[in-house]
Amino acid sequence: MALPPHILQPLAGHVPSSALALDSARGAAWSHPARRLAERRLETAGLPTRRDEYWRYTDPGGFLDYRQEDAGALPAPPAIAGDALNLVSRDSVFELPGETMAGTGVRIAGLGTGHRLGEGRVQNSYGSLEAETQEMIPRGLAAANSCFAEDGLLIECDGRLKQPLQLLHSASGAARSAMLHHVIDVRPGAELVIIESGSPAPTSNTVIEINIAEGASCHLIRIAAAATTSVCSVFASVAEGGEFHQFSLSAGTRWFRNESVVTLHGDNAVTKLAGAFIGGQQNHHDDTVLVIHEGRHCESRQVFKKVLRNAAKGIFQGKILVRPDAQHTDGYQISQALLIDDSAQFLAKPELEIYADDVACSHGSTSGGLEKLPFFYLRSRGLDKASAEEILALAFLAGAIDEVADTGLRHSLFELATRWYSELR
Repeated sequence: MALPPHILQPLAGHVPSSALALDSARGAAWSHPARRLAERRLETAGLPTRRDEYWRYTDPGGFLDYRQEDAGALPAPPAIAGDALNLVSRDSVFELPGETMAGTGVRIAGLGTGHRLGEGRVQNSYGSLEAETQEMIPRGLAAANSCFAEDGLLIECDGRLKQPLQLLHSASGAARSAMLHHVIDVRPGAELVIIESGSPAPTSNTVIEINIAEGASCHLIRIAAAATTSVCSVFASVAEGGEFHQFSLSAGTRWFRNESVVTLHGDNAVTKLAGAFIGGQQNHHDDTVLVIHEGRHCESRQVFKKVLRNAAKGIFQGKILVRPDAQHTDGYQISQALLIDDSAQFLAKPELEIYADDVACSHGSTSGGLEKLPFFYLRSRGLDKASAEEILALAFLAGAIDEVADTGLRHSLFELATRWYSELR
């Protein structure tokens, strides 16, 4: 690698002599070609700096230069779905399911055991969606992940899984950093709900690639609430009539960047992206989104809300790109922040880039403090200042949580947000 070891070290718990050496050690020789290509992309893109357009508001040094002398164990991940099929990772190593997945229409392997699935689209997809938009926006951290990922899941779904698939991360503090890479293939007409909860390590770099075939749907919910330093990059490709829904709920994360790149390749495809964040104690939280419309009659929706206090900083960068042939596109984007005190900060960069002439696209962004009239009303009913603030803040966040389609999951997420708000205020 041309990149120096002191830069690579925060990206992984060790510095392998090469991507192939790491791969061979873990028995994942099937991914050698993809890792070679990722190594070239990393050398071309380099690692991000503040000079990069999409890192203007977030200093990548917060991730690249971070050191944690005594990591310690992280809190247990919350399980919001009681009827889910649970997969547990301990210190970023997954415990793979046995017979519990039989008859579900879902097949799962790890990076080191991917050959057991046989030759298929899920293996061939490793790194492909991450590579697809590198020329448009260089993503060195995602390329580094494809090159050096230590573990992760290969998931194939060809049915309608009735229960959510819940990935629960626990970290003892033995490893300070982790690199996970998931590849998910949702076959035609299939339906899959994935909930990822917790953090694999105090510092983590995660990539999730999702292929959604014709008429299929995938719902991804991500939950994080520990003082961690993390980058997560989600890349999704949606074919004709497919749907991709993503929601993230996080609170108290030290430094967090959540990148989402969704390409609507087929006609009548839909994507809905939403997120809610509760921040304080100088937390830094960045949502960066790119939605690319290529098919006709496609719909995209983005709703992101952040509650910030105690010098917390929230970032939202969202772009809707409409290609020339993507006529009858419906694109919507809103980002909002509730600033509980004057020390909090919200920076937003909404963008529309449209090359078709028959579209309905809009974007908006707002930030401000608590509304005086409802605050006064609650105080006049006998509530103290903190309780009135909490009610208004949670009502504000509910606008993003309501984007979750499943009623039960939506209720569990709101309860979790309520608990986290009380703990962090």
